[in-house]
Amino acid sequence: MQVLHPNSKKLFIWNLVLIAAILYNCFSVPIEIVFRVQNLVPSSVITILNVVSDLVFCIDIVIRLRTGFILKGQLIDDPKLIRSRYFKFHFWIHFTSCLPIDLLLRFFLAPSLSSISGLFRLLRFLRLTDAFLIANSWEQSVDFNPLLIRMARLFIIIVIVQHWIACVWVEVDRISDPDFIITKSIENPLDQYLIAFYWSATTLTTVGYGDISATVSTDEGDLQIRSTPMLALTVCVMVIGVSLYAYVIGSVAAIVSNLNVSLSQFREKLDRVQSYMRDRNIPLSLQRKVMDYYQYMWEYNKSTNPVSDELLGLPNSLRAQIDIHLHKKLVETVPIFQDAPAHFLEQILVKLEPKVYPPNSEVIREGEIGHEMYFVESGELEAYSIKQNQVYGIMKAGSFFGEIALLNKTERTASVKTLTYCELLILGREDFETEMQYFPVFAESVRKTAASRLE
Repeated sequence: MQVLHPNSKKLFIWNLVLIAAILYNCFSVPIEIVFRVQNLVPSSVITILNVVSDLVFCIDIVIRLRTGFILKGQLIDDPKLIRSRYFKFHFWIHFTSCLPIDLLLRFFLAPSLSSISGLFRLLRFLRLTDAFLIANSWEQSVDFNPLLIRMARLFIIIVIVQHWIACVWVEVDRISDPDFIITKSIENPLDQYLIAFYWSATTLTTVGYGDISATVSTDEGDLQIRSTPMLALTVCVMVIGVSLYAYVIGSVAAIVSNLNVSLSQFREKLDRVQSYMRDRNIPLSLQRKVMDYYQYMWEYNKSTNPVSDELLGLPNSLRAQIDIHLHKKLVETVPIFQDAPAHFLEQILVKLEPKVYPPNSEVIREGEIGHEMYFVESGELEAYSIKQNQVYGIMKAGSFFGEIALLNKTERTASVKTLTYCELLILGREDFETEMQYFPVFAESVRKTAASRLE
């Protein structure tokens, strides 16, 4: 059997099956213990489902013995190391959770004890640790939205806790004083469960509505306890409800705050900028231009910077791959780079400096010595000459300019200004010349192209 990568699609599908089996046991085992599940569903169906879930757990042991793991960023796929790590941390928990004690009691060893065989299926709850580990791995994976994973996990935890408490409530109600058993007049087990779940939900989220309580009023108006176990359970559930409520509020608050981290930082930046301009009596018209610029930057990059700060620490190879992905269309539409070697493009893309210009901004001026080459990623610019009193044309996404002065160190032959907000990529002369000297053949073709444009 081939060793599986921990992030492979096959393992992801299997983890879905495993979680389904874990959740099945979380819901079925308490019902099987409390309601003697054959009253709800034919025992043959439950037996088949139990056997299938047990087989999933057994197969999972085999799969884990052939699943690699990541250690310090390196994939470990040596079967011996995998087995050693698995036996050290997880094997015995998984093995214990697979023991078919309930099936042996029911069909072979002691059929008379089949009514309590479900108690031994509580061992399946040991697999809950796997469900949390899988959820954590999905939360850290780039393939999933971590906020959705957290919300789904929170919802499942709440429902499972309410389900368990409802089942315990039914069992405690049965051992109460016969005169005060709440469910004694309800024969349908499903109705009993729904009433118990209702009580669990209201008690966990509030203190109940009083329609189902652990005490009753006598004809004389005195308060009488239904049963001590029921009263003790109610107090415990109220305490659990307070803790669960705090956990839910904290988790939801964390999820909501994570949804708006970037927006909060953006607003803080705007507040600082506004305070700075007000304190220095900057004209209102200029203040509006500054605020419009930042607003556009937020819409463009969900940040006030053209480059995400999270990417600044990446090595050049990864930055190049990201830049190629982001600027692939731009590179393909620029004729000067159509025949460029792949390595040259990687080095150039890493050195491109993104910059956003607001409308009516002068990018280059006619007659000045150029030091940069510009690539238009978005927006519209106008090329014109004041000396010639002529407009040369409109440049849009995919255009480039400034290469003549960059290569030949001559004066700019035209001016360029923005007509709209423009996102430009700037290549400095020093960076360009440094990379060109390593590719003499390509450098010659670039010079010929620049010379033809100069003519």
